[in-house]
Amino acid sequence: MTTWNPEQYLKFANKRTRPALDLASQIKVESPKRIIDLGCGTGTSTSVLASKWPDSEITGLDSSAEMLDKARTENPELKWEQSDLQEWTPEGNYDVIFSNATLQWIDPIESLLTSCMESLNPGGAFAFQVPNNLNSPYHLCIIEVAKSPRWAEKTKNAINPLRYDSTGFYYDALTSLSSGVDA
Repeated sequence: MTTWNPEQYLKFANKRTRPALDLASQIKVESPKRIIDLGCGTGTSTSVLASKWPDSEITGLDSSAEMLDKARTENPELKWEQSDLQEWTPEGNYDVIFSNATLQWIDPIESLLTSCMESLNPGGAFAFQVPNNLNSPYHLCIIEVAKSPRWAEKTKNAINPLRYDSTGFYYDALTSLSSGVDA
């Protein structure tokens, strides 16, 4: 299991929070009762949700105990749950299911998309974003090194987590499960 360092992660808190703010602003659910933040990390995106809907029951879910410890310290009034999203099963229905830069780590993603859509209350929203950064210098460097003869054997698993599903993939996957998709 990957270990996350909350202090290192939070060095870029402003840059990491902006997409969560943008995504939350697009959600048109008026007064959600139950919200879950999948892959909440240190709880920064969960705090965004709590600011927008202070009367909601909000749960932050993450696989990292270290990240959740930091989240609990910063926001003890919110509910925090440790679970590997690859194996997570929704408990009951939600009005908002939110995820900021997490779903790109889930493979295969189709069953999670289906279970999220099936656990939404009528009128609810499943709002998520995944980064499209496979052509960034960072990822291109990883791929180049992983494919080089010198390092190929030692880095053969380095490319596996680097994936990006197109907007069309998500649109097709969600259209049959939803009354509308905004991509």
